[in-house]
Amino acid sequence: MRNSRVKHLTGAMWGALALTVPLVAVSTPASAAGADLSYTRTGKFVEVAAGATATDSVSCPSGYTAVDGGFQVDADSVGESTDVVVTSSNRGNAAGKWTTSVSNGSGDRITGRVRVTCLGNKTAGGQSLTFGTGQATVPFGTTATDWFATAAAACPGSATIPVGSGWTLDGDAYLLSSTVSGSTWTHYFEGAGAGSVTSTVYCVATSATSSAGEVTLSTVPSTTAGAETTVRDGSAADATASCPEGSLAVTGTFAELTSGVYYLGSESAYKDVRQRFYNDSGASAKVSTDAVCLASSAEAAPEPSISLDGGLTMRTAGSKTYLVGDVTCANVSPQCRTVTGKVFEQKNNGSRGARVATGKTKYAGAGTDLRMRVLDGPGVSSPSGMFIVVLKANGITVVTKDVTVAAAP
Repeated sequence: MRNSRVKHLTGAMWGALALTVPLVAVSTPASAAGADLSYTRTGKFVEVAAGATATDSVSCPSGYTAVDGGFQVDADSVGESTDVVVTSSNRGNAAGKWTTSVSNGSGDRITGRVRVTCLGNKTAGGQSLTFGTGQATVPFGTTATDWFATAAAACPGSATIPVGSGWTLDGDAYLLSSTVSGSTWTHYFEGAGAGSVTSTVYCVATSATSSAGEVTLSTVPSTTAGAETTVRDGSAADATASCPEGSLAVTGTFAELTSGVYYLGSESAYKDVRQRFYNDSGASAKVSTDAVCLASSAEAAPEPSISLDGGLTMRTAGSKTYLVGDVTCANVSPQCRTVTGKVFEQKNNGSRGARVATGKTKYAGAGTDLRMRVLDGPGVSSPSGMFIVVLKANGITVVTKDVTVAAAP
């Protein structure tokens, strides 16, 4: 049986606040122009009086969304950390703000920092990112043998890449592990007398598309996956996990802690995630941590085109003769409305000769029928030789050579 290490904490409201840390903004070097992700982090120093409960927030700059955050206990206060519980750490209803509630059940004040990690809502190329949130609420057990809760929150819809997590506790509990698998984030808590926990995962979609092209987002393995850090008894240690070049360290994870080891918060800083732990177990202990690394790559938007699907067919209607072909507009924004066409003789050297037919049509989709009336004069007396077709729509001109003309079936 595992002994509970949770203490019931009470207290008044928030203590004094201090200096706000300046923003640090960086971008990822991406494989193509316009794929860069904007990233920034900021934090606020706070102190919590003995026996007090504190709630405070820190905000992202305009144009950014909060994806991860929390409260990190200062090194000077780690001796009191066994009596410190973070009862709430999440984004709430404000997309650009992170709010944390901390309960200090010790006899001394503690200091720390409320911090937030933010992603820009658009890439350098102007593509808009799509964010999503998933939640799961589970109850705690009611006896000493099951004062635990495992809450797994999954990313919703198309926003399937977990980039951060948070929670809200009904009562007080300690976070024993925080892990991610696929699109699901799992928190494991211990809490004597805690009622329930709501686990939240913050996610981003795998792609963002605009007229500038498509940006693909993905997570990549950290360079220190599964790294272990030894924490000596009676002391705190920072475990750092690093991300490879071209990716951002948006948040961290850690495996289940040894009884008597406490999580004291984390800090993301471009390529690294530093997570802090305190060991009060009576012996040296190891913690296993990792980083969630977000990468982006871009593919330039395909060139707009107007194509002639196959050759031309000669048709007659009464006394009029037409050259008819199917045309398709692709990658044209806005979509083609009208397509005009002209047919010219093609000389032996490949140059343009006399114009022999012209026409236009309202575009209705792939394979739209374009009829071009044969002109009086040279015209087309028989479906032989090669022709040059010039198609225009939406300011785009496409010239196709070596076009044949077939007789009507």
